[in-house]
Amino acid sequence: MYDMTRGRLPKKGLDDALLVAHARGRVMTFLQNNECTCDFMIMGNGTLIFVRVRKARRITATREEIEREFLDALLQLRSLPTSNLIRKELWIYSRYSTWRFFCTDEPGIVEICQDGTPQKNSFTEVIRTQRAVRKKKAGPLVMTP
Repeated sequence: MYDMTRGRLPKKGLDDALLVAHARGRVMTFLQNNECTCDFMIMGNGTLIFVRVRKARRITATREEIEREFLDALLQLRSLPTSNLIRKELWIYSRYSTWRFFCTDEPGIVEICQDGTPQKNSFTEVIRTQRAVRKKKAGPLVMTP
């Protein structure tokens, strides 16, 4: 099963991802084609991190929607060997260069921060909170007893 995408390879997305990756350790890139399981590998802090980079249609999608949209990429990552020293991550970005990062656990995916640490709030919760704050400021103040 191959992750088939239409059009050119996401050069800008990969270039941006490599900047983030270099901050996490030593990077080894792989040949970019549809048969490659991941785009690059990060070696740092005694771990190997295999990373697949993809452009998302909706960056604010739920984890379940992301799992459905990127099923092929996730299956390819999960086909790699598993160990305490090996991590597999899916990095997605929007056309506006907004990024989200996920670690591919066997039962599902877990959202992580750019540096690989666990994320405290999910992206969609943060977006909802920001929208709620904007909505409150824009509307009239109503006090209820």
